[in-house]
Amino acid sequence: MKRAFTGVSLAALICTALPAGAAFAQDNEPPAKPAAFDLADVHASKPGVNDFNFFINGGSVEVRGGTMLDLIETAFSVHENEVIGGPGWLNTDRFDITAKAPTASSEEQLRMMLQALLADRFKLAIRREERPLAAFVLTVGNLKMKKSSGKGAPECATSGGGQEMLKSVCQHMPMDQFVGRLRMMAGGYFNGPVIDRTGLKDTYDFTLSWTGRGQLTRNSGVSVFDAVDKQLGLKLEAQPQPMPVIVVVSVNEKPTDNPPGMTRVLPPPPTEFEVASVRVSKLTEPGAERVLKSGRVDLQGLTLKDLIKAAYDVDEDDRLAGVPGWMESDRFDVEANTQPGVPFDALIAMLQKLLAERFKLVVHREDRPVPVFALTPGKRSVKLKESDGPSRSECKLSIGDGNRTYACTNTTMEQFVARVRGVAAGYVGAHPVVDLTGLKGSYDFAITWAPIGRINASRGADAAGGGSNASDPTGGLTVFEAVDKYLGLKLAEQKYPMSVVVIDHVNRTPTEN
Repeated sequence: MKRAFTGVSLAALICTALPAGAAFAQDNEPPAKPAAFDLADVHASKPGVNDFNFFINGGSVEVRGGTMLDLIETAFSVHENEVIGGPGWLNTDRFDITAKAPTASSEEQLRMMLQALLADRFKLAIRREERPLAAFVLTVGNLKMKKSSGKGAPECATSGGGQEMLKSVCQHMPMDQFVGRLRMMAGGYFNGPVIDRTGLKDTYDFTLSWTGRGQLTRNSGVSVFDAVDKQLGLKLEAQPQPMPVIVVVSVNEKPTDNPPGMTRVLPPPPTEFEVASVRVSKLTEPGAERVLKSGRVDLQGLTLKDLIKAAYDVDEDDRLAGVPGWMESDRFDVEANTQPGVPFDALIAMLQKLLAERFKLVVHREDRPVPVFALTPGKRSVKLKESDGPSRSECKLSIGDGNRTYACTNTTMEQFVARVRGVAAGYVGAHPVVDLTGLKGSYDFAITWAPIGRINASRGADAAGGGSNASDPTGGLTVFEAVDKYLGLKLAEQKYPMSVVVIDHVNRTPTEN
């Protein structure tokens, strides 16, 4: 899981942190002069790493736990749906990269450097072409919107949610910008881009109200498609559209060896902060949480429990034991400095050392039974079909008729449990999902279930947690029922031994600065 302070990835706190495929410059920008990293260390990630972190820190670029699909998305600024083909391991094998570039390198230059690195070390070969991909097209119907009077900045203020209708009040909104806003406001409805084909050039003032995807049932609620039609007089329809894609022609699973002497050229990172201040905070809730590319760490108003969870990669309370009550209420400010470009893992080790020095923190790890969702053999026979081809291992979520369908190809049960939490978080929460089926093959399968909001509305909260067999008037299944029906397996909460960080000793008051 991603390291977190108060639910925020530590990598995301770095000012230049970049999510996969989202932050590099686009291909329509002026091309930069081809360049290569000054130095690059490339190796397989440690076993058990399941999360991708990519960030720029000073003059270094770091990848932790990136699959080749993640790396291609990031290097070429594309979405995973726009990457076609590749071997089965493209989305499973994970790699770490530490690369040095000139500090003044632009994002476009860094993108080109990463492309060159993949071609050099993995022998990645691609071609570009157009293929039809899932998309949603906005056209004019019986237009009902009012043209804006005067000028102003385009904006949409959205309110509501949960059991309430969502409502977005938009002003001075051109349609070419509205399609982007719409996909963010009603993201649960779309599994592809929204494209403006209205031909409208004016700006408009309008209000749009719809039911969130998780609350929509066959018998109640207003879908965003009906809302756009009836309230705005526009048509929003799913239509595959020709889109530019990247086709993976060939790629090596094992990168070429690092250049000789790489460990001597890349000096070991520092083991402690150059200067650090820890003091009791005046804040009553979290404030600034930043790790700056200059090497400065600024954490304001965090509990010691938050800091320990971040330092030891603990993402839920059950994985931290021996916590005194004051650790959840007393808040602290931490300001520390180190050299620019310190690797992410080194920052974590430095934070651990700081907590040990200032709070006399002593911990150890041990396996203890903690709540998990376990995938186990069910009462009925397994319904899985073994994959018969070398297709890429992947799972794709599609949304239709108020349900979610998760279709997987060439996927093991171990890979499935690592992915399902991301698409069924409403059901499993922050608990780990573990594979206890004993199945070792790779399979092609699909399961369909209803969002938890729809289940709660029709059956009640107990049913959503698997505690009721009450009938659902909408015909929707919980994710637990879907795993049983479609796979012949059981997904249920139980206790299972997992690594837990145990606090042996900690002082309430930090030592003086």
